[in-house]
Amino acid sequence: MDTVQKRRSRLRGWIDLKCEGSQARFVEVTGINQGELSGLLKTKSFGEKKARTLEIQAGMPPMYLDAVDDDSNVSALVNNVSPGPEIRGMLPLISWVKVGEFCDVIDNFEPGDAAAWYPCPVAHGPNAYVLRVAGDSMSPEYRDGEMIFIDQRGQYENGDDVIVRTPEFQATFKRLQITPEGTYLLALNPSWPDRVIKIPADSQIYGKVIFSGRPR
Repeated sequence: MDTVQKRRSRLRGWIDLKCEGSQARFVEVTGINQGELSGLLKTKSFGEKKARTLEIQAGMPPMYLDAVDDDSNVSALVNNVSPGPEIRGMLPLISWVKVGEFCDVIDNFEPGDAAAWYPCPVAHGPNAYVLRVAGDSMSPEYRDGEMIFIDQRGQYENGDDVIVRTPEFQATFKRLQITPEGTYLLALNPSWPDRVIKIPADSQIYGKVIFSGRPR
């Protein structure tokens, strides 16, 4: 059995055991469409990236679809794991330089414009996106290299961790501080120089953090 056949077989086994054989239930849990699922089970390309993404969406153990153990052991493996988070869609990873451009032309954004796509386990609006934390200004709560998921909907409140673009078109990540004296941005790192700055006039807030995580 080749790799693609193995993935199809183990996907069928997962649907049988975790969704009582219901493809409709699997579609509901993962958010993929029925046509895509049917293709994966029959003729559609089933590559490495799709297998790893599907494992996350379905709450499968890492590398489950490529596991070398015999398919007769699928039941034992499936029953030995807890359900993963409910995936609420895939969000694009963009660069800090692209923040303003992305947010301003979101309706024209194409899949190829993103560096990568990541599954989001929390509810979000249609214009959400992902950034990779750069530097230590927000440590220890946010570490260098960590992924932050940003949503642009809703009102911004005191204490929100926000993405701000300054009039010089530079994007920064800080905690919003709204006080009677004015609105400020706070770096969480206690050793960071100039931890508190007044938000520059004509700056724009391009969303707040709704989830964060570090790829392993």
